[in-house]
Amino acid sequence: MFLLVEILFKIMIKSNTKKESVTELKNLIKLQETVIDNIPVLQYCISPDGIILGCNKLVLKTLGYKNKNELIGKSLLTTIYAPSSFKKAKTLFLKWKETGNIQNEELQIKTKNGKLIDVLLNVNTLYDNNGKVLSSISTQLDITKRKKAGKTSKAMEGDKLLFDSKRSR
Repeated sequence: MFLLVEILFKIMIKSNTKKESVTELKNLIKLQETVIDNIPVLQYCISPDGIILGCNKLVLKTLGYKNKNELIGKSLLTTIYAPSSFKKAKTLFLKWKETGNIQNEELQIKTKNGKLIDVLLNVNTLYDNNGKVLSSISTQLDITKRKKAGKTSKAMEGDKLLFDSKRSR
C-alpha cells in the first residue's frame, strides 16, 4: 500500500500537467489490474456480506467459468465452496469479519462441473481511509496434487511396514 502511495506521489511531482498525471495514474491502475489478473494463485475480492466482487483469470480457468460476470454478484460460500467445506468456510468467513485475516486454512472448492479441488486459503482486508471494511482480498493455492502425493506416500509407507513385518517372521 505504501508503495502505491509513493508511486502516486512521484507521478504527481514528475508530471507537468494534470493531463499527464491522469494518464500516468490510468497506466498505474492498468498495471495493477494486470498483475492481479495474472497472479499464479486463485484471487478473489469479497464484500463484507460474502458476495463475489471480482476474481482473477486463474479463478475462471480453474473453476470452468467463461467470464467474471458468471461469478460477480454471487455468494462466495454457495458458489465456490464444496459441500464438504461449507461449514468450515462459513466459520472462517465469520472469523475474517472478526479478525480481518485468515491464514493457511485447508478447504475444498468446486468447479462449475462439480470437480473438487483442495486449496490453501489466505485472506486479508482492504479498508477505506476511515477504517471501514471495503472487501476481503483472498487467495487460494491449489494443493490437490500435493495432498494426493502425500496420501500415496503414506500408503507406500504402510505397504513397506506390512512387507517388512511379514519378512521378519
